[in-house]
Amino acid sequence: MEKVKSWENFEDLIRLKGEGSHVSEPFIEYQNHGLKVGDIMIPMSHRPKTAQLVRIFFEQSEHFLSKDQMIELVYGRSMGSLSPRMKQSLHQNLIKLVSRSRTFLTEACRMKGADHIKWFYFDREIQKWALYHV
Repeated sequence: MEKVKSWENFEDLIRLKGEGSHVSEPFIEYQNHGLKVGDIMIPMSHRPKTAQLVRIFFEQSEHFLSKDQMIELVYGRSMGSLSPRMKQSLHQNLIKLVSRSRTFLTEACRMKGADHIKWFYFDREIQKWALYHV
């Protein structure tokens, strides 16, 4: 398995690796409430929050997002103006959403043979989330 890496820009994240690599990174794009992973189309219209979470990563210029950024973008709430109790609640909701979304995408890809993708990767070094890593 390759060492986890940080991508310099979003194009590096979704571009196919060059020949000679033992694990290829699939082309990934977001399309109308669905995610296309290589030749796999994963419909997400029945999972609006998962679709929103995935779309957020595609719309941001940064490919890594902090927990607070994700909460603000998914739930539309500014973390600075919230009570500690509300912050904790939204944090728990985000963790559940990420976990359920990760399971959904992992299972959808596993059935099609793309099980080397790890969805919603948390980089402990920089304390931020990425959509995936291989």
